[in-house]
Formats: sequence, C-alpha cells, structure tokens
Amino acid sequence: MQSEEELVIERLCQWVFDELDRHTFVDWICQEARLEPLLGKTLYLDLLSFDYSTPQGKFESVVLVKNFLLSTHREYCQKREVVLILKEMIADKIPLVRGLRQLVKLYHNGYDFIPINFVGYESETDSVPDPKQKHLWNGLAFWRGQRSLRLYRNAILREAKKFLEDLTSGAK
Repeated sequence: MQSEEELVIERLCQWVFDELDRHTFVDWICQEARLEPLLGKTLYLDLLSFDYSTPQGKFESVVLVKNFLLSTHREYCQKREVVLILKEMIADKIPLVRGLRQLVKLYHNGYDFIPINFVGYESETDSVPDPKQKHLWNGLAFWRGQRSLRLYRNAILREAKKFLEDLTSGAK
C-alpha cells in the first residue's frame, strides 16, 4: 500500500506527464487536505492561484510541479518519465525515432541511468526525419530515412523492452 506522500507524488507526476485533465487536477488541489503540509505553503498557494483555463497557466503549473518533483523526488520522477517514453515507443504511440531522441536528450540532461546504447542508436538514425516533419522533406529523402530506421528498429525495440523490464522490476 502506498503512503499518503507517495499518492500525492504520483498524482503530481500524472499532472506533469499529461495523464490528468485540468478539472480533475484542480478539484484535487482544492479538496486534498494533505497537500499543503507535503508541498509547503508557497507551492500550495501558487498551485491554487493559477488560471488553469489558459495554456500558459497549465504550462507554468507543470513547470513548477516538475521542478518541485525533481528537487524532492528526482529518481522517482526521472524513472517515471523514462518508463512513459519507453511504453509509448513500444506501443507505437509515438514514432520510434521521436522516443529515441527524447531518451537521448534526457540522457544528456543527466538521466545517466539510461543505457548508452540508445545514444548509439540515435547516432545511427540521426538522419531519419521525424514523421511530423514529413511535409518538409523531399519524398524520396524521407523514405530513404525511414528505410535506414528499419535497419535498427528491432534492435531499438528489443533494447527498449529490456530496459522497461529492468525499470519496472526494480532491477535498476
């Protein structure tokens, strides 16, 4: 069973990683009595004062919460972010090359528990365009990039599945 603090941290992570709609989050902030002692008065009042109906309000609150999580629960927050990316890559919810680039960016930003193999795969696929940018590429060049990604696709997915299993089993 999770402690009160763990439940609060999990809910804050859900907000940061866009797994929670704004109405649910705002209702929770307003009704959850445990928040102020766990977050501190300043952060708690800041969260109560944001205008969540605007993109700017949501963005600012996410930045504030993420900074709090990284300062108080860094390992948990980082691991959860990586697990989310890996699951999306494996389930094909995001393009493989985008997930790979996200992992490598995190690795270079201090998430040193991410295996270096992902950096190598990203290096081998750095000329592959993100599908969102397809309209910016010459059709033939885009498809050549996708063809080169196919050479590494199975290896990247195998590495992602193994890493996800390691993270979720508590091995790392």
